[in-house]
Amino acid sequence: MTYRPYPGSFASHVIDFFIANADEELTPSDMLIKWPIVNKKNIRTLLSSAVEERALIRSHSEDGGFTYRAGPNIKKRFMTDLPLASYVTAAAIHPKDPPHVVIEKLQLAINAAKAKGAH
Repeated sequence: MTYRPYPGSFASHVIDFFIANADEELTPSDMLIKWPIVNKKNIRTLLSSAVEERALIRSHSEDGGFTYRAGPNIKKRFMTDLPLASYVTAAAIHPKDPPHVVIEKLQLAINAAKAKGAH
């Protein structure tokens, strides 16, 4: 079974950050600045599944702590999870479209993105 972070979870925010900033590294302290709601003591646990799946790499830092960076599987596994807004834009959804048409347009946009290698 493929790991997918729960949408809106801390892990999903971190993965989204590294998809957009693949050359960056973050320490737990950096993460607290970006996402102050998270408890520093829980960061390692909250990201453990993403590290196990190699979507993220956890390394020892010079000060004896840890740093996180994008792992080799981040694009393979998570680039298919494009934000819904990008699919909505690609699907040219109109506010007056009935629900079944919206679903059909979204499915076509998702399939087109997959065919283009967005994953």
